[in-house]
Amino acid sequence: MENKNSQPKTVIVGSGVSGLSAALHFAESGREVMLVDKAAGSGGILSMLDRQFFNDHCGMCRILPMIKREGSQDFCLKRGVFHENIEFFPYTEIASVDGAPGDMTVGFKTVETNEQFEKKGVSVVILAGGSDLFDPSETDFYGMSHMPNVVTAVSFERMISGNVLERPSDGKEPKKIAWIQCVGSRNVTAGSPYCSSACCMFAVKEAVLAKEKTDSRADAAIFYMDMRTFGRDFQRYRDDAEDKKGVRFIRCRIHSIEPADQEGDLDIFYIDNHGEKKKETFSLVVLSTGKNDLNETDNYNRLASADGVYLLESAKEFRDISETVKGAQSAVCEVAEILDCMTERTNETRQQKDESLYFQKPRLLVLMLKKGVLNENADCDKIGSKIENLFQNLETVVVDKLDSAFLEDIKDSVLEKKINRLL
Repeated sequence: MENKNSQPKTVIVGSGVSGLSAALHFAESGREVMLVDKAAGSGGILSMLDRQFFNDHCGMCRILPMIKREGSQDFCLKRGVFHENIEFFPYTEIASVDGAPGDMTVGFKTVETNEQFEKKGVSVVILAGGSDLFDPSETDFYGMSHMPNVVTAVSFERMISGNVLERPSDGKEPKKIAWIQCVGSRNVTAGSPYCSSACCMFAVKEAVLAKEKTDSRADAAIFYMDMRTFGRDFQRYRDDAEDKKGVRFIRCRIHSIEPADQEGDLDIFYIDNHGEKKKETFSLVVLSTGKNDLNETDNYNRLASADGVYLLESAKEFRDISETVKGAQSAVCEVAEILDCMTERTNETRQQKDESLYFQKPRLLVLMLKKGVLNENADCDKIGSKIENLFQNLETVVVDKLDSAFLEDIKDSVLEKKINRLL
């Protein structure tokens, strides 16, 4: 085996949402990170998406640390990961883990050449690989392999990221677009009885973007069994899509998709809520694919049995961005505490730890805004007292208006009481 010289203290496998989030948090806390991925670049599925619900923004910056993010935000994460404490290895897979936490030897191999190398002196290994998406073309789900205007949701993301929306067969703007949910999920015969949970909002977002891209010229319809809108503002986003954007929601089971009389168009056959057979013609059909259960779980479980190897939740199940980021941040905090126990720190490093917001106990200042937030008849003092009784190191202040002048007034008090969180 070739022995590379650099010896990062933390190895993170997978550079999707969870891997990038964990790597940036470790890097911002001053730890060296080796980030590996079998793909050519970082970002995972997120790098293929145009915008994310619920605010239809890019969303990559949601991966950044909440505090001390200066070293992470100088570059757009869609262009790659750039940080002085992160060394990125594309086309690389983890092969073996030996040794004890704090002094582990990790073996790797490159995907393209099968070249093998190892890293020594590794403190901890974090397995942060995500889930692959179900590929409907392999089993010809809904004519995916022979009808060009049947595409996956990720393929539609690439289509909608351009200046104009064109369907694959003839380059025309689609007049009617259908989304079919639960493709590769909730299907016992396909060996995937589970719900992938993130596909519903994925489709709603794409339908909204299609409406915006075509100035509402395109009709958008979502065929679904059950709509899962469990996150913050998800149901409001779904309701706005229907009430304000004109997206149609059709609860049914799809029977089949066949070529329509008009070349390139597609007929969808389904059973409605009343048990009646229906047919509707569309210009383009988007398959909302769930997770592929044939991922690296078995290999990860084998590696995770070793001491010093941690398996993130994203490697076990399909999750949306916000859940994945929270899970990664929680794991980083847990692992960081373990690393601190293993590491002999110098006085200077201890001082840096004491001064860093990462390691301080929260001291929270809660600002309660009277106008526009609290009811005019609310007993602010009573509310503040109840909040303070619930938590330690917490203070409440009632304000009429939050502006720069007020923040300047409380600046000295914040510094004196060492407030490090503001709500």
